[in-house]
Amino acid sequence: MAKTNTSASMFRFSTKLHIWKNRVKKNKYSSIYIYVAISVNGKNEKGYFPLNLDWPHDLIDFENSILKPRSKNDADCHA
Repeated sequence: MAKTNTSASMFRFSTKLHIWKNRVKKNKYSSIYIYVAISVNGKNEKGYFPLNLDWPHDLIDFENSILKPRSKNDADCHA
């Protein structure tokens, strides 16, 4: 009987919102990036990708990766 390897290659990933704290604009808005980390078989890849979105620094929940609404019925936020 032929021996086959049926183990699938597993990967792990994580994401989170990120801003560069030293780049906060005068209007207290920051450009938002998503940080992505992927590991496969001991190899790690990570990067920051711009979302082309500016948001007030104090309305970003970094722990839960949530953008809080800037005003009532904010079209860019589903809170």
